[in-house]
Amino acid sequence: MEAMVFIHAQQPLSHEDRKTPVPGPAQVLVEVSACAVCRTDLHVVDGELKDPKLPLIPGHEIVGRVRASGPGANHFYKGERIGIPWLGWTCGVCRYCQAGMENLCDTARFTGYTIDGGYAEYTVADERFCFRIMRPWIVFEPESSKAQQSWSAIRKFALQPTADTLPNRKASVDAISTICQPGRCRN
Repeated sequence: MEAMVFIHAQQPLSHEDRKTPVPGPAQVLVEVSACAVCRTDLHVVDGELKDPKLPLIPGHEIVGRVRASGPGANHFYKGERIGIPWLGWTCGVCRYCQAGMENLCDTARFTGYTIDGGYAEYTVADERFCFRIMRPWIVFEPESSKAQQSWSAIRKFALQPTADTLPNRKASVDAISTICQPGRCRN
């Protein structure tokens, strides 16, 4: 598979051919449809976040389709569209996990930082942290500020929307959060 790989801080990502990952226990293999560029990704590649997994495939706002499941993974079916967020794994036993505050887990792992992310054709993810993206997807009117920023980013990067991603001429956003920071996009 093709992937963009972070090797050194403040250097361009490296284009590499890699083996397609194999899902482990409770993981799903996802064919990446889209992966947003988040400011956190820029902090990682700029070297502003300490101790990333190296080499690393960045990207944590991932949308794709399940292509295979590892042992014990049975939450999603093959072909299902899912999202993969920043929080990629937690221990489940620390005081934060026990209190339902997994984002503060003592040993949390993060997609695109300590776990390979979505700047690749395929990625694997712990199914506990993935979520279904069902039709109709989140639909925003183009007039809304965040939707306009996202739509501007989509146009800027020349992504070609298809008929099923733009129902009734409304911008359908598959990203997990806004793909463009306020003030950073231009029409």
